[in-house]
Amino acid sequence: MILPLFFLLIFSKIRYSRRGKDGAYKVIKEKLQLTLEGAFPFTSEEEHRLVKLREKEQTSTFEVAFCGHFSAGKSTILNTLLGAEVLPTSPIPTSANIIEIKNGIQGLTVHSKEEEPKVWHGEIPWNKVREWGMNGHAISKMTITAPLPFLGDHSCILDTPGVDSTDETHEAVTVEQLYTTDAIVYVMDYNHVQSETNLYFLKQLSLEKKLIYIVVNQIDKHNEEEIPFSMFKRSMEDVFGNWGIKYMGLYFTSMKNQSHSLNQFPIFEKQLKSLLYQSKQLSESTQLRLEHGFYHAVENRLQEEKLDSVSELLTEMKEKGFQTEQLHEEQELSEQLHDLTNYEEKYWEHFDLELGKLFKNVTLFPATTTDKARDWIESLQPDFKVGLLFAKKKTIEEQERRLEKLTSELQDKIKSQLIFHIQSYFQKVDRTQLSNAKEFEEAYGNLSFEVTGEYLKSRVLTNHSSREYVYTFTGEITSSIVREFREKTRALQQLWIQGIKEFIQIEIRNLEKRLDRFKEIKQYSEKINRVENEYGALIEDVQDILKQFPLDRHFQDQILKAMEGTYPEEKKAAFTNVILAQESVIEAEEMTEREVRNIDFSEEDTLHWLSNVKKALYKHQTTTILAQERNQLLDRIERYEKQTFIISLFGAFSAGKSSFANALLGAPVLPVSPNPTTATVSTVQQATEQYPHGTVVVYVKSRQSLEAEIQSVSEQLDVKLSLETISSWTPNMKVFISSWQKTYAEYLLTIKESLAGTDWKLGSERSVSVDDLQGLVADESKACLIEKVFIYYDAPITKKGIVLVDTPGVNSIHGRHTNVAFQQMRSSDAIFYLTYYNHAFSKADQYFLQQMAKVNESFQHDKLYFVINAADLAGSEGELHGVRKHVHDQLLRNGIQEPRLYHLSSKEGLKAKKENLGIETTFSKFERAFYDYTILELKQLSLTMITSELKQFVNKANDSLLFMKEETTTKQKKHEELKIIVQEQTLKVENASLTYAVRDVLHEFEQLVLYLRERMRYVLSDYFGTAINVSVITGNSKKELQEQLVAQIKEWRGLGEYFLKQELEATVIRMEEAIKERAKKWLADEATLLQKELPFLYVNQELSMDPIQVDLDDLHIKIETGNYLSFIKSKKDFFENGMVKNLKEVLVADGVEKSSFLIKDSSERYIQAFEESFVSVEDELKVQLKVAIINELRRFEALFDQGEQSSLEEEFETLRKYLI
Repeated sequence: MILPLFFLLIFSKIRYSRRGKDGAYKVIKEKLQLTLEGAFPFTSEEEHRLVKLREKEQTSTFEVAFCGHFSAGKSTILNTLLGAEVLPTSPIPTSANIIEIKNGIQGLTVHSKEEEPKVWHGEIPWNKVREWGMNGHAISKMTITAPLPFLGDHSCILDTPGVDSTDETHEAVTVEQLYTTDAIVYVMDYNHVQSETNLYFLKQLSLEKKLIYIVVNQIDKHNEEEIPFSMFKRSMEDVFGNWGIKYMGLYFTSMKNQSHSLNQFPIFEKQLKSLLYQSKQLSESTQLRLEHGFYHAVENRLQEEKLDSVSELLTEMKEKGFQTEQLHEEQELSEQLHDLTNYEEKYWEHFDLELGKLFKNVTLFPATTTDKARDWIESLQPDFKVGLLFAKKKTIEEQERRLEKLTSELQDKIKSQLIFHIQSYFQKVDRTQLSNAKEFEEAYGNLSFEVTGEYLKSRVLTNHSSREYVYTFTGEITSSIVREFREKTRALQQLWIQGIKEFIQIEIRNLEKRLDRFKEIKQYSEKINRVENEYGALIEDVQDILKQFPLDRHFQDQILKAMEGTYPEEKKAAFTNVILAQESVIEAEEMTEREVRNIDFSEEDTLHWLSNVKKALYKHQTTTILAQERNQLLDRIERYEKQTFIISLFGAFSAGKSSFANALLGAPVLPVSPNPTTATVSTVQQATEQYPHGTVVVYVKSRQSLEAEIQSVSEQLDVKLSLETISSWTPNMKVFISSWQKTYAEYLLTIKESLAGTDWKLGSERSVSVDDLQGLVADESKACLIEKVFIYYDAPITKKGIVLVDTPGVNSIHGRHTNVAFQQMRSSDAIFYLTYYNHAFSKADQYFLQQMAKVNESFQHDKLYFVINAADLAGSEGELHGVRKHVHDQLLRNGIQEPRLYHLSSKEGLKAKKENLGIETTFSKFERAFYDYTILELKQLSLTMITSELKQFVNKANDSLLFMKEETTTKQKKHEELKIIVQEQTLKVENASLTYAVRDVLHEFEQLVLYLRERMRYVLSDYFGTAINVSVITGNSKKELQEQLVAQIKEWRGLGEYFLKQELEATVIRMEEAIKERAKKWLADEATLLQKELPFLYVNQELSMDPIQVDLDDLHIKIETGNYLSFIKSKKDFFENGMVKNLKEVLVADGVEKSSFLIKDSSERYIQAFEESFVSVEDELKVQLKVAIINELRRFEALFDQGEQSSLEEEFETLRKYLI
């Protein structure tokens, strides 16, 4: 319905009437309200919002809401503004409901969700305020009043839950409150300025025309040496501009160090308090602003609905064969005519697509059915007997019982896996269209198959029961059954095709007639015009209303003037008798540190001892006897002296990994990237002759690597791009709805622009200085083309052989970087997982931790260290202990048993080293613990291996000398005996097999795959709330809501795929370690058997094994997002009427089904890779054993040369002393 004309006249007077008497203004508003709410087709959400606006108008209260990340410091800033520790502060989530601060006599009102409000006057139970503030389930709101003159009697401050809290109710509370809030102070911490949560939320606020003030807190984290402040600020402003985020003020603050040169809190405090106090003059303007935002949203909704309605009509036209252009219509009808003319071919294509795929992939013998088949086959073996008395009868009864169980379950599988699907396919046949309906129905009724005991008995070989035969048998039965069904269904398909022929002919004639006329298209044209006119009139009315509002700049001028005004200073503390907690709200007692055992190991003594051993070995290096063993021992010693230890740094973007690495190095070597999308692996190691100190080698991505990256990222947008096609890609950025879609698209555009403008050759490398590196990483147009960086730098830590590897953030946008993380785990001697002091673990972090825990368990020693960085931000010892306990508990919950957890400050650590302070810091304490615990332990392990080999060498030398002293005839006799033993043992090695080891590993893999299938249901369900919630489904029209839903389903799908890839990567590493473990055990067992005949046989126990690689680029959960649009009609229906729960149930079920297919396909590929790996390993180990046997024969033959006896004796006596 169109708005009456007088409504516009009334509304146009508002700007002027408000300057008049309040009574006249009220009359106008009443008429406006009646006209608006009685005549205009508002949605239920808009009506709810109107109610909120009317309630707001009655109070005329100017509201400033503090929003942002839960740990950004909202409450700390508010407490400083209020002059007392009134609100709970914590580096972990605390605020769970709205806390309202007003001016007045000190008092408190607690609004309960189920009880009447409770009121306190004067004295406030401060010890309870914090507790209630964190209780979002029972308490909905708290109002605190106190003598705060800068608030006047017309304004208030609101503290809201964190917009990124993991509690979904927190998010809903925050969004609901913002309907009627006049101004938003959005607080973000320094490390999360470009967080997608921040950007998306601010974007929504901007669309609502909210008055936004952005506060970047914790600016004291900024390090000018890492990135100039001007560059950081410009990068941030560019991002805000790209996202269309408009704000009135931008402030950088530090509540910890208020004397910091970049701290603008005094400016922020003055301007905010002035705004609050002067807001009485703004009440009508701000109310207009709220209504302006409301009508702007209504206009957007109407525009979207108009497009929806037109789109629906066009869809209907297409369904009936009409288009606006006759030529296009004729083309479409001609295509339909062509399809019907060739209907037989089309029907068979459909048959092959639907049933052909079913017959190809059907599983009639899953694990449980296969087990029953195995049980039955085993009972048919000659040696199978049951009982002592009447054994034959009992045996036959047992065989029949097992056969009955098998036939019963197999019959069920045939029904569920074949018959039901076939029936479903043919149930779609419209019998009314068939000329042979009766014949068709008879054939359809015969779609059955009865499994009998005789059927199975006639096909089984009773003298076989191996695992392989069971699989052969079940495969043959499956093939036989499928073959019979294929024949029956093809015959039924042929009946369908024959029976529908007459109907098709009629349809063809009808199409030919329709091609001659287009009269009916007129009614659709009229409907479309009517929709456009009706909505056009409504939109025009709303646009006329919007024209009556003041221009944005007029409102902004008023705001700026208010911000420059004055406000009354507090003469005394606003709050009295506030019981300030001595500790944080997360106060905890100090945790008991994990006891680190002292390692009795001296590096200096070890190097001295090794030098003596090496000198003795080198002196006799020309001796041919034991030459191979001697060289092996020298090689082992040299490797110890040149030993390197790879330390990998893991953690989320902005966890401070680069700063931590710089503190380890004692200098700002690694650059700090401002781009969370950039993912470069940086390695720092000791300088070499080829690469002197300070050299940086930058490796540009190869064509293959960049091709894979472009394909991986573009597939997340449902776009197919390659290195060749990206240059012509010109996307419509409006189609990318969600924050992650925008991030992906912008990253691809950056690559496109970089490729067009760069002179770098793909796959090349270039040397730069450490100083130049920061510029490369900070410039995303260059950073996006960098694959990896090697930095050669001499520092105390690198001179000890330690190599630092800084990995991409685990929350990098590129799923392929999962491979980087897990590949790095393979090669690392230790892994430092960093988390920032006031950052909680996201769901993705938690899943990654769980996977790391499982992989870590498969290694021979614990590689994981967990570091809470920036611990200097702690407000007190108690708060620090609380954060440690929180992180410790999170690690335990995610499968990390007995985590080695350290807290430190990279900033303090670097400062202490640069200034040579010579004091112990939390950082130096960690370094010492790590070096003593891990590096010395690894060195001790290497020394143990050297000592063991030295003992073997000395014993073998002694045996050789004894042989050389024997009579010639005795030696010749032993030599002949040895040749026979060598021949026999070589043959045994050739006939040995790793079969049992292969079986064990594959059995373990099957268990992990089964667990993964079950796990996917939980993960997809868990991620549903992350991707689809009230903060992202915000559209004002059905079309907009559907677009947002589609975008978020894609995000949900991407999260599931990312987890699945991670889980498979983690599983592969566990399998690799299992293969190594079993292979080494097999080698040790074989060596022990050989040493019974050859006591001094030396076998090289080292195993070289290439990582198992399986391409997972095609691992995509193929969910058709358009299939779920019917679940959303409006926000109210979706969230309040439970449609979101229905969607979750259906979507998760579909996702589980699709992912199960992916897991099955991937597991088959992995099994093949495992089997190939075992073949390669077996060949290698057999070679090592045979080489060892031949070497023993050669040693004996060399002992016939008496000329080297004195040299060997001298060597033996010297080395024996070093073993004492």
